[in-house]
Amino acid sequence: MSKLGIKDVAEKVSKKTGKSVKLSKDIINATLETIQEELAEGNDVSFVGYVSFNVEEVEARSGCCAGRKWFKPAHSVVKVKLGAKLKSALEE
Repeated sequence: MSKLGIKDVAEKVSKKTGKSVKLSKDIINATLETIQEELAEGNDVSFVGYVSFNVEEVEARSGCCAGRKWFKPAHSVVKVKLGAKLKSALEE
């Protein structure tokens, strides 16, 4: 099993589409930037069947651990959920 980066994925996309690696990389980067921008605005992003990104608000929390008090302010988190196509591909 290996770990693919943007360049690796761009090379695979380039082979599948017949487009240049540079164009493929630019499109991947633009897609990732768009997802980031939408999530930052509080919008959910979904690629039906593949993956969805949902922004959730976490309430402020406080507590005590080993005699030390702590506080974590309210913040947003992104939850990622795999779609059916990705889930079934992992099961094969």
